[in-house]
Amino acid sequence: LNTKQLSRVAQLAALPNFTSLAEHMSSASAAWKSFLKHPLAECCIPNPWKDNGHEVSDEVLCWRSLLIVNASRPDRLLAASRTFIAKVLGEEALHLPDPDLATIVDSSPAWRYTFLLASGAGFDTSGRVDALAAARGAK
Repeated sequence: LNTKQLSRVAQLAALPNFTSLAEHMSSASAAWKSFLKHPLAECCIPNPWKDNGHEVSDEVLCWRSLLIVNASRPDRLLAASRTFIAKVLGEEALHLPDPDLATIVDSSPAWRYTFLLASGAGFDTSGRVDALAAARGAK
């Protein structure tokens, strides 16, 4: 782990549900080394949690795993986030159709145009707004 990763892992280990993290990283070092080097690290996260007999939901475990990935393998955060979203919201949440901006604007009150644009990395949604404005002769 580099300095930034060590700092993030230390911050995570200070949280109540992660108190056994440092100990587990030492006792299961082979699993952690594999996780840190694996090209799909989000698929092989070691389980450091001792929940003292309390049943923990899959969603909670997935959230904890997401935090582990964020701290130690931020390069795999997007993939781990997809796994979390699919687990909590369902796989269909990852495959929503693109919104039709014209329909949204047309169905909004005339005095108010409110909508949310979301895009992936490297994609600027302002072009879609500009194209709609140009098609309608608006500025």
